[in-house]
Amino acid sequence: MSKTILTQVDGFTPLPDLLVTKYGQITATVWGAAWRFCQMEDGICRASMEKIGKRAGVSRQTAQKHMDILTRDGFFEDTTPNLKNKPHIYKDTGKVSMYNRFGIGVNEIDSGVKQIDSHCQPDRHEDSIKKDNKKDIIESANKKVDAILEQERKHQEKLANRETWPHREKFPEPIREMLDVFVKCTGMRPAKKDVMDWMSTGQDWLDLGIISVDLEKAYQKSRGDEGGGGFVVGRPGSLTNTANMFAGERRTGGGKTKRGWTPIPDVNDTMKMLEEKWSKHDKPRTKETV
Repeated sequence: MSKTILTQVDGFTPLPDLLVTKYGQITATVWGAAWRFCQMEDGICRASMEKIGKRAGVSRQTAQKHMDILTRDGFFEDTTPNLKNKPHIYKDTGKVSMYNRFGIGVNEIDSGVKQIDSHCQPDRHEDSIKKDNKKDIIESANKKVDAILEQERKHQEKLANRETWPHREKFPEPIREMLDVFVKCTGMRPAKKDVMDWMSTGQDWLDLGIISVDLEKAYQKSRGDEGGGGFVVGRPGSLTNTANMFAGERRTGGGKTKRGWTPIPDVNDTMKMLEEKWSKHDKPRTKETV
């Protein structure tokens, strides 16, 4: 069987439809690239896999993979199968025949019958390659954009969930909201060993009726913003007593009813009580009162 060779090949690399159909476009392109190198005077391909891959637009490893398929199926003959660390020399077996009218066919080795499967259109092939390259570029760009959008989505989801400190998801919602305020004010974060202490303190706050605004006021007082010398805050429980005081004032309008605190009486009631006391004290004495 004679090899496939033309008197002159210039400006195109053949891409036989029959190979595209059977193996896919990459294998057909590798065949075309190697076939071009076979169009020398001696009719063999001495090009390295890097050169074949470059002409086909693929890596050396990909070119070698598809060249092995073409050699296995009889489209090329590896004349140096045992050669190592040097480019192998391939010979076109002529299984794909190209005619002067640019028809491409397959020589059936078993029956010896030639069948024309398609006509090579260089311009159509070049347009196809350009379209495929453009498609690959667009797909690659879309993948990068999708990755950026996915990263931003996760970031926004994290912000929406307010996962701003470790182990936050372990706390029930009412306690979590108050601890959010504590973390925001103090900048403290619980270690794993602190979770139970923070949980217990949060439950104490719920039992005492403490809310977020009470904790904010308590923290301001610890800094001396409310007057006084302030105090050290080393854990959430450091704010409990002070926050409880503000919670009592908020509920009663002036005093704390729990743990020894009593409501502050209204000013008018206080004046009335004093007037009654003074009137009894200043009343003239009589014999009955002596």
